[in-house]
Amino acid sequence: MRVHLVPCGDKTARSNYVNTIENRVASQRIRTHSTNSGLFSSLANDEYACWGVTNGKRDVNLNQWRNMNVGDICLMYREKRFFSAGKIILPFKDQRLAKHLWSTKDDGSTWENMFLIDELKEVSIPIANFNRLMSYKPNFVVQSYRVFPEDLSQKIIEEFDLIDWNTPFFTAGCKTEQDRKQRIQEQLSKLDQTDTKSTVSKRRVEQQMLREFHLGKLETQCSLCHQVLPNELIVAGHIWERHRIQDDQIRKDPDIVMPVCKLGCDELFEKGFIVVDQTGQIVTAEKLSKSHALRNFSKLYDGKKCLHHNGKTGKFFEERYKQS
Repeated sequence: MRVHLVPCGDKTARSNYVNTIENRVASQRIRTHSTNSGLFSSLANDEYACWGVTNGKRDVNLNQWRNMNVGDICLMYREKRFFSAGKIILPFKDQRLAKHLWSTKDDGSTWENMFLIDELKEVSIPIANFNRLMSYKPNFVVQSYRVFPEDLSQKIIEEFDLIDWNTPFFTAGCKTEQDRKQRIQEQLSKLDQTDTKSTVSKRRVEQQMLREFHLGKLETQCSLCHQVLPNELIVAGHIWERHRIQDDQIRKDPDIVMPVCKLGCDELFEKGFIVVDQTGQIVTAEKLSKSHALRNFSKLYDGKKCLHHNGKTGKFFEERYKQS
């Protein structure tokens, strides 16, 4: 996966950002004005954040844009900081649509090398921090579109914690469940350590990979309450407390975590209010009974077994149970 830097500071770019990213572009509008019928089947949502870059002098932008893939990250820049980040979900070339959305520049060119963006979120990364990371001169600013190779992109992603996404990140483009699982396993095997190398954020390097390993496409079933919920509400909860695990190979084992929801299950399990016994049964701890509200909430687990308790995970649940 690659990181794409997108300057967005001049008057035209600011206006375009409001019109086609903040306000999104309706799918029907894309269909009406696009000459690229191949992308129509990919327009599953009602609207999309949309951006594009010109070919540039001697096709410098075009040649970089050709390296764009589904799952790449774009970083929008203005006023000496990156202010927005998003995942690229579809690159495509469309001169007619670009002219409709953004007109043309004075030289007649338009931003025809286009891409749709998902999961846009606000960030605040000072250019000074970026320059230190990349060993650039202190006065470097982003004046043109730029793409980084995968090794440098990974460095940027890790340093600025650009990895927490709800739709596929490591497995974008995988066709089958087997391919998806294998891709994550391969990514995990490449990690030389599980604690972040970042100087500005503290993160468990393997955590998002483990989470994506267990996520469904859009929804995932919680291992404890059994509710099927949007991925935004699902985390990868450690069965055996991570701080007690010193072996990186165990930390990278997908079976060390289970998909649990943010609606209470993650916190209750993490804090020991509910536990999973040797048979996989969910059991309420004694301290939970001291709270009337929690006693009522715990009825959600009556008669339930943990969906993630099996032959591979049993040893981890046992270690956790010993601590309860």
